[in-house]
Amino acid sequence: MLARDILTKLLEKLKRKHPGKVCFHRGISNEELFDRMERTLTRKRLYLDNKLSIKDVAREAASNRTYVTRVLSAKGLNFKSYINSFRIQYAIELMGNDESRNLKVGDIAERSGFASERAMNYYLVKTMGVTACMFRKRRLSPNVKDYDR
Repeated sequence: MLARDILTKLLEKLKRKHPGKVCFHRGISNEELFDRMERTLTRKRLYLDNKLSIKDVAREAASNRTYVTRVLSAKGLNFKSYINSFRIQYAIELMGNDESRNLKVGDIAERSGFASERAMNYYLVKTMGVTACMFRKRRLSPNVKDYDR
């Protein structure tokens, strides 16, 4: 029996024993692939590219689009919301940063990887409940509660 056949049988056995836990094509767990994606996105700041695709992330994580989609689905996420969570976090950092105080909201959206100010506001309202302008006003005003969640 060839080593490839042995590995294939072992992976099939693992897949039956732990459905949804092993990515068959690479023999790594979903958790491992997700961690690899997180590290790559964070370290390389891929999310700052507004043309970032699932294929780009898969390539950087040494996987493919199908398995990246599967891993995100297992976590209850889709690619767009996953990437935009990194972008929102970055935008919030920019809006709270004194050095970025004079930036327009559109510039913050662009630097954060969003295609438009409107797209950033949509995800900001979805996650924080306020638009970028409101978030910024409340963040910079000493009288209003901080919106860190």
